[in-house]
Amino acid sequence: MSKVSILIPVYNCEKFLPDCINSVLEQTYSNIEVLICDDGSSDSSLAIMNKFATIDKRIAIFQNEKNLGKIKTVNALISKSEGEFLTILDADDYIASEKISSQVTFLKNNDEYSFIASSFSRISELGSINSFHSIDYDYERIVSEILSGNPMAICCGSMLMVSEYAKKLSGYHPYFFNLNGEDLDFAARMLSFGKGISTGDNHYFYRFRKNSLTRRVLYSPESRHSHEIVGFLLRQRINNQGKDSINSSLEGLDDFIASISVPYELDPKLMVRKCAVDYAINKEFRSSISYALRGFSFLNIESSLRTLFIVSMILALPLPVLFFIKSRLNFKNISKKV
Repeated sequence: MSKVSILIPVYNCEKFLPDCINSVLEQTYSNIEVLICDDGSSDSSLAIMNKFATIDKRIAIFQNEKNLGKIKTVNALISKSEGEFLTILDADDYIASEKISSQVTFLKNNDEYSFIASSFSRISELGSINSFHSIDYDYERIVSEILSGNPMAICCGSMLMVSEYAKKLSGYHPYFFNLNGEDLDFAARMLSFGKGISTGDNHYFYRFRKNSLTRRVLYSPESRHSHEIVGFLLRQRINNQGKDSINSSLEGLDDFIASISVPYELDPKLMVRKCAVDYAINKEFRSSISYALRGFSFLNIESSLRTLFIVSMILALPLPVLFFIKSRLNFKNISKKV
């Protein structure tokens, strides 16, 4: 039975960490190692981790002396892992009991694949399921979605990947340290070693909370369009024998970033309005309204009024209702972060 490494970076997740770890220990697949690293938490996360380690020898605990961030923490865990396959689980999420077993079976029987992912459910901070997001994509569809800049081309947390390939990549690329989308870039680079697939199985439970890294307010074109950058880099690798602008001297990335910055140069208040929506999603009422008003422009009246409408709707409606509007009614104007 192949060993699977389950890597969990932790930062101030005391409320959700027990659910996360229990979901790992309750897997129907038993040959696992669980590597958990506390990234300088100021709450009781480390104590919770240590308590679990005393009751299950498959758990190994690590601690950063100071907060290093998710990228450095995950990369260190990848280097320490010993499993044939590995998965990276956010400490505020949890997984279905059959996830590892099902995904190992697929990868063992399909050695042309470098990873398998799944669909997921969004859950509230209290744990209730708000919505189900189906990502039932074959390899060609995944490539197409990444190239189009879709941040949800796959649910990266649901991935089980071949450890050998993850180590050859040295994990997440440091280019994305101050941006966003490091996990999707990691998945896109895994495609250099083999195909990827995402199934319709509901194997991952993603917790929607305002302090999550994916809820950050993004203040630059690079960070706000990082998934488009991932798509651009993948297209470069496809067209240039695996070379891109950050793994070689190949040019083009600076010009691409300049192109995605044009709308913000033409409309200097556009970034302010987009930040207003970010604040609204985080339910930060004052900041959201303040940014929406600061971003109001009579020269761009349609965009300004649309922002005020979206901000008002997000602030006024409960998340389950927003999820319904977005997923069931295909309402594109609600941010991709919802």
